[in-house]
Amino acid sequence: ARFLLRLLALASGPLHMRTSVSFRFVWNSGRGTATLQYGNSEGVSGAEGMNMQTIVVAGSALHVATSGPEDGPALVFSNSLGTDFRIWDPLLAYLPAGLRIIRYDKRGHGLSDCPPLPWGMGDHVADLAGVLDALSVRDAVVCGLSVGGMIAQGLAAERPDLVQALVLCDTGAKIRNPAMWNNRIPA
Repeated sequence: ARFLLRLLALASGPLHMRTSVSFRFVWNSGRGTATLQYGNSEGVSGAEGMNMQTIVVAGSALHVATSGPEDGPALVFSNSLGTDFRIWDPLLAYLPAGLRIIRYDKRGHGLSDCPPLPWGMGDHVADLAGVLDALSVRDAVVCGLSVGGMIAQGLAAERPDLVQALVLCDTGAKIRNPAMWNNRIPA
């Protein structure tokens, strides 16, 4: 419990500035994907060898960042409403080496597409499943914060082949009612 509380405290703290970052654009013609890789010369864990890419799921382009060995145990992060995957940056330095870390911007967030409405929780779950399928990931540990936790629960229910375990933070099976969410959308 103390470890989880420490991770949550780090996630809510200020983002650390990274200096001396180098970028490299890589085109994989065999897979038809473009990747932007960057690394921190100071060796901050989680930044080395990070690949940023766009994965199209159901016609929407989703912004995805991966790091770590492709054959490592997968740890997937799904963030809260109104944030992008950078919310997890402070945690990366505290994770053990050898993990395949996957973060993504859900539809309507960060650098991912915002397709025309209507769409809902089932679409978010299908998006995450599509990202994991595109990355050939199975048996992942999925960590979800708030609505990201709801997405993680939906993924475990709909696609148990993709989920080995869940880490659920500040979430529930249902969070309040539609009226509350609709009032927050314009803000």
